Amino acid sequence: MSRGPLVVIGDALLDNDLRGTLSRVTPDGKAPVIDCDERRERPGGAGLAALLAAAPGDRDVVLVTGLGDDEAGERVAAMLDGVASVIRLPLDGGTPQKVRVMTRSQMLMRLDSGRGRVPAGAALPSQAQLALHDAVAVLVADYGRGMADHPEARRLLAEIAGRLPVAWDPHPRGGRPLPGVRLVTPNEAEALAFAAPGAVAARGDTGAASRHAIDLVQRWGVSGVAVTLGDRGAVLATGSRPPSVAPAPKVSAADTCGAGDSFAAAVTRALADGLPLADTVALGVHAATSFVAAGAASGIRTQKGERTCPAAPSALY
Repeated sequence: MSRGPLVVIGDALLDNDLRGTLSRVTPDGKAPVIDCDERRERPGGAGLAALLAAAPGDRDVVLVTGLGDDEAGERVAAMLDGVASVIRLPLDGGTPQKVRVMTRSQMLMRLDSGRGRVPAGAALPSQAQLALHDAVAVLVADYGRGMADHPEARRLLAEIAGRLPVAWDPHPRGGRPLPGVRLVTPNEAEALAFAAPGAVAARGDTGAASRHAIDLVQRWGVSGVAVTLGDRGAVLATGSRPPSVAPAPKVSAADTCGAGDSFAAAVTRALADGLPLADTVALGVHAATSFVAAGAASGIRTQKGERTCPAAPSALY
């Protein structure tokens, strides 16, 4: 096995869960009142993918991402300290945050803040260039915040895509996957958004997902496209044989947040180990299913990711 790092390059977020008890409604009866019992934080986006890729503890993981010079950016970096090496680019704007307000495992609402983007003119640090050069595999975890559109990053990714396994978790507002990428992993909605003009599909239409995957393999010039189907698994198209479905084991779960990141991290690890695409996708489906069965994002605890309620006001603007 190569001793190079697994590199995750993409957009990191700060995710918060505020958990409490629904005790009453406001006097006008128009809004629930939650007595907050617990606040959990975790890296989100590319940060979560890096955390999950590093979890087995058998590989060095490097995260190349943009983080703001703010409390949220420092919290993300602190939670990844000792887990993955974080190489930071600046952001124009604050570090993106997502706050879920929950009772038990039911999400009542989500608050998003922070509009930071990696500026196209930001220099890619030399450490990031070295990490990509030495990588055993690369995951592009695109959350539409500029990292997958960064010109220098794309140039380096284009150079290595033909010689290293690159997985790409795309975003409709992000950079398009580059030719030579080994595996692209959109979900159903994303595959439809990327599909040829006029394409339509209802959720649950595996045949349409297969057609979209075939089309995207050809249009992007990649080795494979795996469209994730939630609790139905994933469909893989490679262009060389008919699409195949990797079914998901049946589990009962209230929270599926982070399943896509779990799938992307697992397939990148599998590509680093040299697995064929069909086996890679099957392994990714089982990893994502196990992740969801274990509580998904709600089950993640980091040493520096738990704080007391009430939440700091800065998290709720």
